[in-house]
Amino acid sequence: MEGNAGMKKAGAGPQARVRSAAAHEAGGELREYLQQFYLRVLPESEFEAFFRACVEKNNRKKDDARRDNNFPAVLDRRSLETQLGLRLWELNRASGAEYTARIKRELRGRFSAEDRQRIIRCFDLAGLLKVGSLLGDLEPESYDVFPLVKRACPDGLRALYAGDDAEQKTRWKKLNNRGSEVRNAWLGHDNGQIFAKMSQKEWEEGIETMQSLLNTLWVEQLRAQADRLAACLARAKALKLISVEALQARTGCDETEVLAALKSARIEVEKGVCCGVEEELIAKIGEYVGARQSEQRNRELQAELEKVRQELLLKDKSEASWQSVQDQLFTQKLAAVQPLEGLKEYAGGALDRRALLELAATHRFVLDGSLLRRDSERRFVEGPLTDAIRLAGRDPRQALMVEATTLYHLMRDTEQRSAIYKQMLACLGDDSRRAELEELQKRREALTPSKNAYVFVRNSLQLGPTGYPDPGRSDEEALADFLEDRCFERICVLTAGPTGLPQRLDREKTPFAVVARVSRDPAGVEAEEWSCRVFRSCLPFAAAEQDSPLLKQLRQKTDRMYRQALDAAQRANWRKKDVLGELDRLVEAQPEAAPLSQQPAEEPAVSERFPSRPALRSPGDASLELDRPVQPGDELLTEEGQRVRLGEPLTEGGETARGGEGVIYLCEQFPGLVAKIYHPGQLTAQRQEKLRTMLAHDPRIPGVCWPVHLLKNEQGQFVGYLMPRAPKGAMPLSKTVLKIGGRAVHDELMSGWTRRDLIRVAMRLAQLMERLHRKNILMGDVNAGNVMVDLTNSGSVFLVDTDSYQFDGYPCPVGTDEFTCPFVTVNGQNVARPRGQVRYGTLLRGLEEERFSLAVLLFEILLCGQNPFVNKGEKDFLTCMRERKFPYPKDTGNPDDVPDGDNLMIWKNLTFAVTTAFAAAFTEWKPCSAGQWANVLHRYLELVEGGVFTNELFPVKFHEYNREDPFFVDVRCPSALCGHREFNIGKNTYAELTAPGSAKRKDALFCRTCRRFISLHGKEPAGETARCVACGRSFVPTIRQVFYHDGNVPGPDGMYLCESCAASPVPCACCGAPMEVTVQQRWSMENNGWVPLCERCKTAETPIARCDRCGRNFQTRRGVVIGARRNKRPLLCDRCYHRGGNFF
Repeated sequence: MEGNAGMKKAGAGPQARVRSAAAHEAGGELREYLQQFYLRVLPESEFEAFFRACVEKNNRKKDDARRDNNFPAVLDRRSLETQLGLRLWELNRASGAEYTARIKRELRGRFSAEDRQRIIRCFDLAGLLKVGSLLGDLEPESYDVFPLVKRACPDGLRALYAGDDAEQKTRWKKLNNRGSEVRNAWLGHDNGQIFAKMSQKEWEEGIETMQSLLNTLWVEQLRAQADRLAACLARAKALKLISVEALQARTGCDETEVLAALKSARIEVEKGVCCGVEEELIAKIGEYVGARQSEQRNRELQAELEKVRQELLLKDKSEASWQSVQDQLFTQKLAAVQPLEGLKEYAGGALDRRALLELAATHRFVLDGSLLRRDSERRFVEGPLTDAIRLAGRDPRQALMVEATTLYHLMRDTEQRSAIYKQMLACLGDDSRRAELEELQKRREALTPSKNAYVFVRNSLQLGPTGYPDPGRSDEEALADFLEDRCFERICVLTAGPTGLPQRLDREKTPFAVVARVSRDPAGVEAEEWSCRVFRSCLPFAAAEQDSPLLKQLRQKTDRMYRQALDAAQRANWRKKDVLGELDRLVEAQPEAAPLSQQPAEEPAVSERFPSRPALRSPGDASLELDRPVQPGDELLTEEGQRVRLGEPLTEGGETARGGEGVIYLCEQFPGLVAKIYHPGQLTAQRQEKLRTMLAHDPRIPGVCWPVHLLKNEQGQFVGYLMPRAPKGAMPLSKTVLKIGGRAVHDELMSGWTRRDLIRVAMRLAQLMERLHRKNILMGDVNAGNVMVDLTNSGSVFLVDTDSYQFDGYPCPVGTDEFTCPFVTVNGQNVARPRGQVRYGTLLRGLEEERFSLAVLLFEILLCGQNPFVNKGEKDFLTCMRERKFPYPKDTGNPDDVPDGDNLMIWKNLTFAVTTAFAAAFTEWKPCSAGQWANVLHRYLELVEGGVFTNELFPVKFHEYNREDPFFVDVRCPSALCGHREFNIGKNTYAELTAPGSAKRKDALFCRTCRRFISLHGKEPAGETARCVACGRSFVPTIRQVFYHDGNVPGPDGMYLCESCAASPVPCACCGAPMEVTVQQRWSMENNGWVPLCERCKTAETPIARCDRCGRNFQTRRGVVIGARRNKRPLLCDRCYHRGGNFF
């Protein structure tokens, strides 16, 4: 008990935060389900009465009254008006009837389907739970929602609330009140403190309340949403505290590996305790360890490769060819494989003692779960097998192995058996729970073999797990991958029960692996003798000879392994090109400025650059006096007294170059310069002093518009400064590159631009930033408005508004939330920035913060204006930035959170180096330096120019990273809307969609343009008539039906079916009861030979059935009997069924 209490105390913080996240996720899923439920069950004729009850402020109890003597409504009127785009503040105190009449009049006299959906979307979870309490018992005219619920979900109410209507209604109201209490306790505490104080029982009771709501309101039409909510609740209920030591014991990893894996998965560990779902944690640790093992294997392969190359070089005194290196390596691998003698001639049958001895001398043994669960077969391992291993001079603990996933499943069964025993103790002495006790006893007895197997492995054999566990896979799947990874080892898998492992193994990939079955010899029961037989599909034993046909595939696999290792080493050792020397050549020559007196003659030496950590200078925000504002045509003076006449304000893309600090003017006599004149409120002594310091330390970087002269009026008052002017065709990125996806910008300004131009802009920007960072100058306010590009030459990029740059202790006084770094660097570590508004003028930014902002801007350039943290979730992108919620998958992952449009397609066409750099910056807060970005983008530009990666602004195909084993297949869109455009799709997805009898919707067979059109307008009528293929009647099909029919999509989606035929019920094959199924489900039944059975007939058991093979009577489900008879299959008992598919 003390240990459990200590764990609770240590893990209170992580548990609170994990529970808080799970509670918000469950609340969001429940809200979505309730919205869809009420939208479906509310008839149109009653929606007005329902709406009036929801907006009525006098339908709550008196003790809920607010200070204005009005009672709160179920639906917030302000949220409703915002959603509907109305402003009806004058009706704040109006009655529900008056408010409803006004809303109805604003909606053209009726609540359309679209209006009803928008109104239901306004309900939050609290309001939806209040809807369940609208029972007509508070006021005579109040709406009663209970009849709708009872009509839609009669089974749910009967299952949970036995009794008459009044009792059901009372319990239904209590359930909604309990749900409101859970919602208020959970979702009202973002800081998570309520979850730290909550006991496990209270947490589970809250989950069960949500589960009861789901069970009560379950409808078939919302199965997908219900499954998501049920999975979310199941995961939340499975959350528990688990120590690092327990994870070590379950995975066989050491503490360092476990902590590193949890850190990489962003799982919080506090005082050796973390919180999560145990299976998920173990799977993440397994993935991490597997990735590390793959890296280690690549390093070992590279070391072997280099060693052999050096040997051949010394021997031949010349450069060795790749083929000779491969031959040498393959020969070395085969030399390590044990040779065989008598087993070469083995052709099947029980192994004799001599063959068993040779098997023990040449192979390692993997013990399968079916063998470990049987007492007699375990005695074979302890007796004959161990003796044979020792006679061969080997250590049994080195020769015997148990795969990690198998051992994990045994351990889980053992823990479940212990938990059942505790439940049995609670039932003892209670006669009313006798049936429950018997059921628990049966379950515990069924798990006893697993417990004995686990104790045998850990205590008797003293073996640990080999490999890493994967809880989501079966033992056979994990064993098949285990054997394929050890393709150059002789391994024998010992099994004792039915297994499909021999059929899973590809002998060309695992030639030295065999599977053998151990069984008791019926002729020697008293002597307890066993027989061991190798499956015939694993014969003959493979010989370690290079010319063996069986090793041809293995040779090719080995070649690929070494080539991948070599490529990885070359990428790691790739020397970055110094592209900074090419910077000046990319910039088009700027117009020559008229000579000004006393300009700086040369660049300061490197030793004169500003220190990396200067002291912050005092703000000095005192404004300077100005007699009158500066106007166009005024003559101003430089600090040397030279006159400068102001022209008209500079225009960029038809707009005046005006900002929050001042206005940019042309200079009549100096066409290569422009003047920035500050607004009167922006003239401060600190700004003037900062500009003087900038004039004395010009970095002289082409493309950086650094101040060259101060400007004063005739009275000697400071008004602004002169700086170089960007070329005439240059415009800010915010108005061009980041809006290139818009038709107007692309067609009018950038019609000839390709992806190559975007890369050149990003690379040039990184080069300029690198030059600044070398001199300890930070841009500070990194945003697209301060960067300009010449639209006629994408390599000409210019940095403007340099007067706000941070250097020599002068902070950058401005910033943009979108590009402000969410972390600060403290003692070399990047930690989250404290919440609150950032006062830019009172702090000095760090280099790591600037690198993060640069990564955001580069991402938006390459993805045509898309912010990296915008996603489909409910959180805004600034919150996601702080929480490191980067939706784009680094390698492979779930892309559901990526915003719609071209974003995922562009991301999947970036190089691995680019995506890795973005992922490191946005998920780990480890951004690359500007120089590293310049080199990465230079390599990306070379690959695009070489045709390896696409040059399209908006690609239409995913990039194929592995051309030897392609992941995608090219298809042509069946629709004529896009001109039958060619695109690609995952080959597994394509196989599922085109498989005979597939029930999946076929939208993915269309290109993205047509797919988006279908998703927006697919349910609208097509405006033409068609004839139903089932009943022959004419009807108006939807646009989706027309697309599918004209595109010859296989399955029912490509047929014209009217609504009545598509929704016609299918009778149960057993009881004849009608079942509501979709067209796709019915199609799958007809093509796959499925038997349509209702839920009751599926699970009902028959009193007795007779086996068609042995004639034995046995009991089974009714659906099994009907399915066998209808499909003309033999009806077999369990014993004959298992025997039938597992002969040698």
